[in-house]
Amino acid sequence: MGFERGDFRKWASSIFAHFSCLPAPLSARIRIKRGLLGTEAKYSICSKWEQVDSYRNDRLIMDQEYQIFFRDRFGAPELLFSSSATVTSLSSCSPQLSKTEDLLWDIEHGPLRVIFAAYALPGGNNGDSEAMKASAPVPGTFVHVFCSESGKRLKTIQLPTEKARDLPAVHGKVYGSGDSSVPFASCRFCPSNPNKIIYLAECSRNVDNKDPPKSTFGSIPERSPFIFEENWGEGLSSISRPVVCFLNLETEEVVSTQSTLEKLAPEAKHWSFDDPHYTPNGNGIIFVAYDNNPYRLGLKYCFQRVARLMYWDFGEPENSTLQCLSNDNHGARWPRFSPDGSKLIWFEIPAGGPHGQCFAMLVQDWPPNQSKSEVIIPPIAMAKDRSDFPGLYLCDGVPERCWTADSRGVVLSTIWGAEKALIYVALDQSLSYRIVRFPSPLADVGNGGGYGTVTLMDITDDVLIVSASSPNVPKFLAVAKVSSQSVTKICWLSLNLTGNERPMVPYLKGLAWKVLEHTAKTEDTRFGVARFESILVYPLLDSPSLQFTGGSHFADQEVTWRSIRGLIVLPHGGPHSAFTAEWLSLLTSYVAAGFACLLVNYRGSVGYGNCSIYSLPGRCGTIDVADCVQATEEALCELSNPDLPCVLLGGSHGGFLVLHLAGRYASLYRAVVARNPVTNLVSMLSTTDIPDWCWTEAGIGLDNVVADPQHPDHLCRDCIFVSNFCPTDPDHLARLVNCSPITHVSSKWSVPILMCIGAKDRRVPNEQGISFMRALRAHLGERAGETMCQTLCFPTEAHPIQSPAASKDNFVRAVECSLPLILMDDGVFSELQNDDYDLDNSEWFSAARDSVIFLVDCTNTMVSGKLPEVPVEEGAGTGLKLALLLYEKFMQKKALSSSDDMVGLVLMRTGTSTSSDSRGVNILQNLGSVDAPRILAIEKIREMSSSHFIECYGRLLAWESYPIHEALWVCQNIFNNAEKSLGYKRIFLLTDDPDPVRNNIHLKRQAISKANDLRQSGVEIVLMPIQQVDVDFKIDLFYKHLLPSATEIDSFLVESKYDLNKLLTWERLQEPRRRRMGCLPLYLVPVTPTALIRGVTATEPFVRIPALAFGVAVYCTVRRVLQPRQVRVYAKTNEPVTVKRRFYKARRGEQQFHGVKADIENLVMPQDIVRGLHVGTHIVCFEKSELSGRQRQVAIAGIHLLGFKSLGKLKLWHQMKTAQFLFPEEGMARGSTLWFTTLLSACLRKRVFAVALYVHRQGMSPHLVALVPQTEEIDECEAQVASSGFHVLYLPYREDFRRFRMPKHQLAAPEEVEAAKMIVKKMLTNYHPEAIPNPSLQRHYAEIEALALERPDPHANFDYTRTPLAYSLASCQM
Repeated sequence: MGFERGDFRKWASSIFAHFSCLPAPLSARIRIKRGLLGTEAKYSICSKWEQVDSYRNDRLIMDQEYQIFFRDRFGAPELLFSSSATVTSLSSCSPQLSKTEDLLWDIEHGPLRVIFAAYALPGGNNGDSEAMKASAPVPGTFVHVFCSESGKRLKTIQLPTEKARDLPAVHGKVYGSGDSSVPFASCRFCPSNPNKIIYLAECSRNVDNKDPPKSTFGSIPERSPFIFEENWGEGLSSISRPVVCFLNLETEEVVSTQSTLEKLAPEAKHWSFDDPHYTPNGNGIIFVAYDNNPYRLGLKYCFQRVARLMYWDFGEPENSTLQCLSNDNHGARWPRFSPDGSKLIWFEIPAGGPHGQCFAMLVQDWPPNQSKSEVIIPPIAMAKDRSDFPGLYLCDGVPERCWTADSRGVVLSTIWGAEKALIYVALDQSLSYRIVRFPSPLADVGNGGGYGTVTLMDITDDVLIVSASSPNVPKFLAVAKVSSQSVTKICWLSLNLTGNERPMVPYLKGLAWKVLEHTAKTEDTRFGVARFESILVYPLLDSPSLQFTGGSHFADQEVTWRSIRGLIVLPHGGPHSAFTAEWLSLLTSYVAAGFACLLVNYRGSVGYGNCSIYSLPGRCGTIDVADCVQATEEALCELSNPDLPCVLLGGSHGGFLVLHLAGRYASLYRAVVARNPVTNLVSMLSTTDIPDWCWTEAGIGLDNVVADPQHPDHLCRDCIFVSNFCPTDPDHLARLVNCSPITHVSSKWSVPILMCIGAKDRRVPNEQGISFMRALRAHLGERAGETMCQTLCFPTEAHPIQSPAASKDNFVRAVECSLPLILMDDGVFSELQNDDYDLDNSEWFSAARDSVIFLVDCTNTMVSGKLPEVPVEEGAGTGLKLALLLYEKFMQKKALSSSDDMVGLVLMRTGTSTSSDSRGVNILQNLGSVDAPRILAIEKIREMSSSHFIECYGRLLAWESYPIHEALWVCQNIFNNAEKSLGYKRIFLLTDDPDPVRNNIHLKRQAISKANDLRQSGVEIVLMPIQQVDVDFKIDLFYKHLLPSATEIDSFLVESKYDLNKLLTWERLQEPRRRRMGCLPLYLVPVTPTALIRGVTATEPFVRIPALAFGVAVYCTVRRVLQPRQVRVYAKTNEPVTVKRRFYKARRGEQQFHGVKADIENLVMPQDIVRGLHVGTHIVCFEKSELSGRQRQVAIAGIHLLGFKSLGKLKLWHQMKTAQFLFPEEGMARGSTLWFTTLLSACLRKRVFAVALYVHRQGMSPHLVALVPQTEEIDECEAQVASSGFHVLYLPYREDFRRFRMPKHQLAAPEEVEAAKMIVKKMLTNYHPEAIPNPSLQRHYAEIEALALERPDPHANFDYTRTPLAYSLASCQM
């Protein structure tokens, strides 16, 4: 069958939607609820969660509240109450849609709660009448003041913004709340006066804060509206000049501090203000000031910008002072006062240089009279191993509240190697004992092991709440109480988005991950850095699925795969950032799609010391590329598959790296997906918001600088790491070019590429990706097709492509681009085509793999009761032993006749259970292929005595009613979790109890409902009753209602319940029974040539052709049984040998298999191979599309009715090969039986047969066939002899006819003819081909069976082709 891209995209989309819809915590804040005198305080945790709506391509924001309390200080918190999740926002990621209100801030202090909100008029034409204007809400920015306890609104204040009505503008728009790592998001109360609030807003553009006069015709405004305004780059493009503003809630006065600060310090006109705080006594403020001069640079993710921490002491109006607290030429961030107001901490890195340097933590006694600041945590040069503290890397910022209640310690989250750790910093301890690491809440979740990512969200009154996750544990909240004496002994309480009082945290089974430590092979001559890490995430081969467990709202949600299809290598962006072991839905989606993923933290990543960061500038594109290649090779060895295809995926600097890798190591990587990559550092200088990144990473000015491994940050002072530098020297520009991936573009480029760009990207403008693809297409020429070069542009995305619609399409296209390329030459892709990935359409020709589960009822009589006195083979004296013997013989049959089929054994009504979810169900052997160990294991169980079996497995009481629906539910789960796609699913139910539910109506209804569910999912239940002494097995009691269809109660088995040897014979035959070959549509109306061609050449799967069709099942009536094919095995271990084909280049004139070196240099990639045919002296080449099955097929798969002929026209010699049989298949299309019966009746009535075009499957050659009708035949015992349906006879083509002359002979005399008739009549017997097994095959199978099971002698088989006399003579000779 051809590859159906539409179904593949649906499959990939369903995987991404499944994992991206999990809720993730956005924020959490702790509120203290003090009790009465002498009672313990209670804590309320208000959390916000984000969940992706994959159907609408949007995000939902939900609120949930938890109430907890602590019985003792060192114990785990207890959950008192968990509310149901409340949806507070139905649309949060649609910037193109206008919103009428925007919540800016929601802050609390004591009895007051203040909400800042901006309102706009709704869109549309509201009319110009006075009534409409009077009815419209007032737009603007408002402050709502509420009482925290009662919820009563106290007042509403309109802020004097530039768009406010009838108010002189004091400032521009107010900046909203955001993550602590994002600048210019501040709004706080004054600690000493709750009526004072400080916040940030845009500086007003009006001159002297006066409203501009209304313009008249021809007038020129005082300030030109066309002045170009600089902004702060990516993610901050709407922010130009922030100012600090004061709001007095009593007087409703708003004051902008810009003019006052400019009087105190004239250079303040070039400042942009951030993170303002009132001092503890309210007589001053502190703030961070960024320098706008000479121009603004991108600030988001770039902490190395020059920033001063300033202290403004109000004092008297004439004695106001402005003091700088931070060090010169540094970037100061996140000032935080202690709860008692006695200390101030902040964090610094040297200005300029790499953007992800190690922070230093400083503390200042308050007020800062004569004392100087003290460095609490200095920058760490290098960490020796994973256990050493590598320094502070605060990529996610510092929360608003991070101090402990005693003001002696600070809690922070920092990147620590390949994880994010939660640490406690004791200010009163020496440096060696100052940093203590908290135990991880992941240690209590599944098999988390305590390793992963933990992020602090809030802490107050020593109660802290964090967000935690790992690659197999989705994000959740955890809360604990901390004490400086018991940091390492805290107990966590896990919280999740659920309404249950005991919320459980789900974790993912079937996925494994590990951190790989590497020692770099490429030497770092400056700092000697050789250590780097990577995170390897891969599916477990011994698990059939990815399945959540431990969470009630994720029950029965799973995604299955077949095998590891490739390795996706993901270098991170930055380059000075890092991957941590956290939950990433995109990563899990790739694993569910069958890929292993490698997250590479190459040298230059944060979390490994400052030397690692400074080792990369000047060697960008060299050591990071070498580290990625080394990590890839070692990961392939870790997976024990060096030939596993590899795919590259990266964004930003990660995109820079994957393009380098694809251009230089084309033999190692099969495809590349780049997201907003850096491709040309020279052109990026003039377009990006961080031009200093280009010359910093290129290492301009570093050639003659002597590095100090103990103080790598000295490079910031010794080289040209300043923001006002701009390279113009030709040598500098040449260095930038040499670092760029675009230099690898040439006509020899061979790796398919998918380029994904955001149209609004300010960090790496989309011209970078577009220019790279243009250059590549120009060099590749005709090879630059859509499969080789494809570009996706997302109009609403910026540097991170993160909206639900863009993320989903990016994932689907990346998998679609990668999967066929890496699997098309290894035969694995054919497995994908036959797997059940269709979501909305049934497969016309499904695989016919059989799967059978033996469900054995272990009643008292089955285990211990003796069977009737009839000949029983091999010691099957009890019903259980007979069932096990049947299962054993069935497996022996499958091992020889159908090795791909799968069998399993489940015991029900036992005293023990495999799972706590089901009662009395024991999975003895899971569904799997037959092998010798499985057969030998059953033999050992069959040899157990009844008492020994009861000791091992137990049994339920005989008079108990048993919930048989639970056993059927277990069988259904086994089918669902099968490792391979299944064609037929059957349950053989062996029991001697005609009524297991004991007339329990409730259990009976549940069993019937579960049986109907199984029937609808294609599972057939076959009842095998075991007859006990003096017990009449009455099917009418229970099983008649459970199995209403007559076909599900094997009449042969019911009749043979008194003859157990027949049961053994029924499953002992080593020849396969008739089996359905597949399902196809039968088209009644002839398909027009135009529609037929459109169906053949369509690129979309399942093209709707205007034709009438119904479903039929195809059966094989007679099939020749052949001996199994030979299998190549390794002589030493007898393991099957996997054959893979590779092509290597050979020079012209060389003989075949001589002179060709099987190395990477001569390897030819599959996409570079062109197939052709010799036609005379020329070679005709074919494109890949011309050789695909969809292009070669004449008609789509199915039976196309062409017309009718009289049965007299059909001759015996017209049958070319073995006939097949058609029967209606109601499961494909409702009403198929009615249409099939109507067509059959018409053909029988008119004595005609149908001529049709028969196409087995997509891409197969068509055959002309005759559909010969057959009516049902019943013998004198009312048994069916022949079924009603159509025989499919293959008709010959014209070329199949042969004309030859018959030799003429003399006719025989009448008496000779009569004598010949008598001879033939004497030779007639009652032989039927299906009644006698092939003796040679039986002997062959017996020998193989004895060899596999290590038996000395093969099983003796009876030869039914020999007469009793021949057996007697043979025994006499022996």
